[in-house]
Amino acid sequence: MKARKRRKNLSFPGMMTELMLASWETIARCNLLMAQNTCSPAEYRRMIAQKTEAAAASGLKFISSGGRGVNDVDNGALARPRSRQR
Repeated sequence: MKARKRRKNLSFPGMMTELMLASWETIARCNLLMAQNTCSPAEYRRMIAQKTEAAAASGLKFISSGGRGVNDVDNGALARPRSRQR
């Protein structure tokens, strides 16, 4: 598989779009491996470990926020016009 070239200075929506597409690609590849029955036991263990780690990190973030949800992005900065940002 070819490595993708890194793009510099992507906007926040651009980064989120790239992350979403990469995520979909990973899910599609894993599903294809499982559908073709070519997924090794080691690959299954790796996928389960990744999902467990992601769930634990999300749960810890949610618990540490007091149940209010997870919001690391300053939405006010995204809503302001660029000329007013400092």
